[in-house]
Parts: sequence; structure tokens; C-alpha cells
Amino acid sequence: RWHGQGRIDRKEFSLIYSGPDRRTGQLGTGFMVNKTIRNSIMDYNTVNDRICKLRLKGQFRNITLISVHAPTEEKPDDDKEKFYDDIDRVISQVQRYDLIIVLGDFNAKIGCKEKQSEIAGSFTLHDYNNSNGDYLADFASRNKLFIRSTSFQHKHIHLGTWKLPGTNETNQIDHVLITSRHFSSITDVRACRGPNIDSDHYLVKTSVREKLSTIQTRSRSKQIKWNTDKLKENVEAVNQYQDVLSRKLNETTNHTSIDEKWDHTKQAIIDAARETLGKMMPERNMQWFDDECKAIIEEKNKAKKAMLSRNSRSSCDAYKDLRKRAKAILKKKKKNCVTEEIKRIDELNKEGEDRKFYAAMKKIRKEFQPRTTGCKNKKGEIITDEKEMTAKWVQHFKELLNKNSSVENRPQEHADETRQRDNASNTEEDDPPSMDEIHKAIHKMRNNRAPGEDGIVSELIKYGGDAVEKQLQNILKDIWTNEKMPDKWNVGIICPIHKKKGDKADCANYRGIMLLDTSYKILTSIINNRIKKISNAKIGEYQCGFRESRGTTDQLFVVSQIMEKCYEHDIDLNILFVDFKQAFDS
Repeated sequence: RWHGQGRIDRKEFSLIYSGPDRRTGQLGTGFMVNKTIRNSIMDYNTVNDRICKLRLKGQFRNITLISVHAPTEEKPDDDKEKFYDDIDRVISQVQRYDLIIVLGDFNAKIGCKEKQSEIAGSFTLHDYNNSNGDYLADFASRNKLFIRSTSFQHKHIHLGTWKLPGTNETNQIDHVLITSRHFSSITDVRACRGPNIDSDHYLVKTSVREKLSTIQTRSRSKQIKWNTDKLKENVEAVNQYQDVLSRKLNETTNHTSIDEKWDHTKQAIIDAARETLGKMMPERNMQWFDDECKAIIEEKNKAKKAMLSRNSRSSCDAYKDLRKRAKAILKKKKKNCVTEEIKRIDELNKEGEDRKFYAAMKKIRKEFQPRTTGCKNKKGEIITDEKEMTAKWVQHFKELLNKNSSVENRPQEHADETRQRDNASNTEEDDPPSMDEIHKAIHKMRNNRAPGEDGIVSELIKYGGDAVEKQLQNILKDIWTNEKMPDKWNVGIICPIHKKKGDKADCANYRGIMLLDTSYKILTSIINNRIKKISNAKIGEYQCGFRESRGTTDQLFVVSQIMEKCYEHDIDLNILFVDFKQAFDS
């Protein structure tokens, strides 16, 4: 059983789970939602390891599902009362006209001889309530719920939901409750013994007569990752890419505005990459579940069905043997697959493929990390609605990044004086970027970096040759002369990265990384190099860190030496460390 809370989206389903904070192998609730109704999810709340809530949009009324796992019969009454207090609080927050369904392992026996016809039916395996049954009956009564799993007449084998280990005795302790006014919406509840889920509980199937409505969502355009490895490994691929790119850039156009010129350049680069490089195929996870695994699983399932149809010692022994064999085969297959992956990683290390080697090592060592699907608002409440979450992140970064800077608040006369002094110099810094500056800025960019809004990585420009450099020079000259950039260069994508400390639901514990267009970074690199010529002369000699070839190693060594000498000669030493909050985030 998983620990923590989260949501996992796969092609065929979505899994919403709520487990304990630490890995204990106990408790845990959640929902597995089929892809056909995934777009009907309005909201969900992973309350704790015993309670999880899901809200679906219905055509006539919305549906709130609450999955629970109640304390067992031998647990103290304090635990049981706390559990039902938590469910009461969750139900009190449900919208007034929602259809409520509470389902799960209540560990409760509901008796058919009890006088509780207003909250339960008579089709149960038990005569009287146990302690948990009394708690469940009181809970249903005060929340106007009906225990619908006791309403349908089935064979005893289809009423029992939990098999007492080591015996053939079954108890009916898993239940489904629904709001009394929506009593008829549930048309059947029964246990299914056939599905082999390796549990002492049987699968409980509930038929609900309600229509769901689809929530319209915007389809997100997935950014294409180009196969730039071809450019690094194959000279012919580089020549082919440059030829196609040069031809597309030289196509006759009548573009006059800076935006049209950039759009033409961007499209030429993307088209050339599509024709010559193609998309990067994602690496598949280790595939160890093969036909042999499927065959042994099918044999095991057949053996279980035979055991259920005829519960003899021989059929039970046959099922146990096949279960052991299946477990051993699956374990062996997975181990062999991991061994092959380790061999592949070793080959990468021997071949000097450092980047691929470390990526493969990280992938095999990294534990599963579910995506965080909720954040806290200003009141400290968890929100999971996509629109509300987006608004919260927008508000957070607006407050963080749009603070008044000291530069904006400095005296106007000081700013005018600085401007006059800079204008008086009138040096080569006023000239448009030269071809040499553009060439150096392009080849100084790092490879394998995430692109900005345009989807163009640095490799596509680096290997573009003279044609792309000339095109960029024309664009940068226009920007320099007209003092206007393409509108798309003003767009940045902020990616929140967790600082690996603090609550993951708190926006303040994330560092925003801005993804900018590669061409925009070429312009800023040129401007930065020109500013450095002036700023380096004004920065103090002892200022280190964040300066090229000026690290802090020497300063740290000097400080440590001073501390040692002061300690040796018993001299007082005062050192001030200043740590600015969010110094690099704002």
C-alpha cells in the first residue's frame, strides 16, 4: 500500500489515493477512475489514510463519493469516534443537493433482527450488530443515509465480503451507503468472488443509475522534443539540416514587422527539424511482464475459479501451488530485467556516455514520485480544482516577482545623472550586435536545456550554420534600431520546482524556474557581456560568487584560517552571515 497522497494519470485510468504519511503497509483509501469518466471529475480531497472524497459532475445532480476504511472491531472506542467525526465533517462540507455515496470497509456487521428498518434492509449474513455496526447505524441515522448493501436478496456467497483467514466463513463487513432521498439510484450491490485480487476481501460491485456530464477542458498542446542527438553524432545529418534550414530561410517573403520576421524564422527552424531530425522517441520503462507472465496469471485465475466452484482440498492445494509459482516467476522476470538494465548502464559508463549514464542511474534509483495535485490557499485549505489552483499560482508569483525594487525607488536626479554619464561615453556599446557577438553567444549556450514557449532548443540554432546566424543578426538589428522585441519573446513559462523541504502543498516552498525562448537568451547574453565591461570596473575587488572565474573558494579558505588562528590565540572573532529570504526567487 502506498504512502502519501496524490493522483496518477495513465492512458486507461486515473488513480487518486490517500495513504499514511510513512510507509507502513497498512490503511489507505482512494479511487481508480476509468478514462471514459475522467473528464467528469470536479474535485477530490485526500482527507487522511482512512477517508478519501471524489466529486463527479452529473447531468441532473452532482455525485459525491466517499471511500473509507474504518477501525477494526478490537480498536478502542476513541479511534472509532474520531473516524466517524471525520466522516461527519466531510459530509457536512458536501454541497446541499449532491447525491452522496459512502462506500468501503466499515468492519461492521449489520443485523437483520435489529429494529433499524429506516437505515438498513434485512438481507444480511448477521442477526445482530457488532460494535462497529452500532457506530455505522448511528452514523447513517444522523446523516440521513441508507445502508443499501443490505437491500438486495442474493445468495450467501454474494453477500459475504470478507473471508475469515484459514476458514470458509465469510462476513458482510464492506458496505455501500446512499442518501435516503436518492435511495433508488443504487440498483444492485453484490460481492464478486471471481476477480483474483490476492486479498481476503471480495470485490463488491455496485450498480448506480445516474448519468454523468463531461466537463469541457482545454486540450494542452504537448511540446515536441526533437532528436538533436543526430546532430551530435552524424555529420551528414548536420549538413542535411543546414541545407534544408538555409533553403527555408531564403524563401521569398514580404515580412515587414519584427513579429512576422521572427515567426518566419521560427517556422523554418521547426520545419527543418521535422524533415531531417524527427521526434525523440520516449524511453519506455523496463518491460518485464511478458507472455510467460500472462500465461501463469491465467492459470492461477483458472485454478481459483475451480477452487470456488468446488472447494476441495485438492483444488485449494492446486491454487496455492500456482499462486507460489506465479509469484516466483514474476519475481524472477523482474530481477532479470533489472540485471539487464544494470548491464546497459555499465556499457554506457564504459563508452563514456556520461549524460545517458547518469540519466539511467537516476531513473533506476529514483523512487516513484506522484505529481502534486493540490495546493493551499491563504486560509491553509487544500484546493484541487484546476482553475482555483492556477489562480493561486498566478497570485503567488505576481506577489513574489512584482515587488517594487530599489532601482525603481531611487531618486530621479541620481537616475538622470547616471543616464547623462552613460550617454556621454557613447562607446561601441550603442552599436547593434555584430556577427562575432552573435556567433559567440550562440556557441556559449549549453546543450540539453529545456526550451521556452517556441519549443526551439539551443542545438537547433547551434548547428544551423551561417544562414541562421545571419537571419538572427537581421532580427537583432531591427530590435536594436526600433527598440521593440517580438511579442512572443516577452512570454516565459514558470515551472515551480519544490525546494525539497517543507509542505509540498505550500506554494512558498517552490522555486520558480523561468523557461525563456532561446533566441531571446542570445540577445540578453550579448547585452550582459556589454554590461560586464562596465560593471566589472565598478564592482569591488573582493566581490566573488556569480562572477566568471571568481568563485568563493578562496574566501571560504581565508575565513576558515582566520577562525583557526583566532581560536588558537584566544582572540574574539565576530562574523556576520546574512541570508536573504527568497533572494533568488524575487
